[in-house]
Amino acid sequence: NTELKNLISQSFAYFPKVKEAENAVNTAQQKIELTKLNEMPTVAATGSYMYVAPVAKVTFPVNGVDTKLQFQPNHNYNANVAGNYVLYDFGRLKANIERNKVELQFAKDNVDYVKAQLANQVAVIYYNVVYFQKAISIQDTVLNYLNENKKIVQSKLNNGDALKIDLLNIQASIDNEQNRKIDLQNSLQKQLNLLSYTTGKTIANGTQFDFDINTNSIEALLNNAVANNIDFKLAKNRIKLAETDIAISKLQDKPTIAATAGLGFRNGYVPEIQKF
Repeated sequence: NTELKNLISQSFAYFPKVKEAENAVNTAQQKIELTKLNEMPTVAATGSYMYVAPVAKVTFPVNGVDTKLQFQPNHNYNANVAGNYVLYDFGRLKANIERNKVELQFAKDNVDYVKAQLANQVAVIYYNVVYFQKAISIQDTVLNYLNENKKIVQSKLNNGDALKIDLLNIQASIDNEQNRKIDLQNSLQKQLNLLSYTTGKTIANGTQFDFDINTNSIEALLNNAVANNIDFKLAKNRIKLAETDIAISKLQDKPTIAATAGLGFRNGYVPEIQKF
């Protein structure tokens, strides 16, 4: 019915397990994007400075003048940029992307699984509320009946046509049924607390068991389960994940062919050690 559908929709927006499962989908999507970045070249820049003292020096006569020759500067600078691009990895990147796609599908199916479990839980709570409300109503009828009998017995007792034990027996029955009603009311409140926990709502106005049960053959039910049951889908996804893990493992012993290039500036080259 409409109220139950609204409660289920409310639970999807309210219950944190659903949000957790949806966040897992976002994480899987971002993981695919990060893996695809491996198709792009990588560029790294490095800069360094080092002060060295003392440094080796040698005196040479140049044109009759003693000249000191220093093999390393005191101030050493180094700056460079390097790039690396994978030309061929024998399918390793493709296999990792495929695995991430399976993980994404698993996360999406898990969202459906969480929603299906939650919808089932809300429906059970909803019809439990209907059941306990009906049971309390029946209990009120029983109590009314016993109280009317109590009045009759009390009247007979006053007229001398009944014994006091008869009145006590009816009162004991009333007390028992009243305790039964209290138990039902407590059970009803527990279900309303569960409804609040799963949907954020504290009231359910349903009064009837208004669901239909469609009967089908065992074969039809099994075929429908294999095609649509979330547990089957998750199991198939786990098999696919295992298969992709095997495919990736088989590629571990394959080489990677890459091109690397770099450009940089530094000082310290003899004889002009200060020049870059």
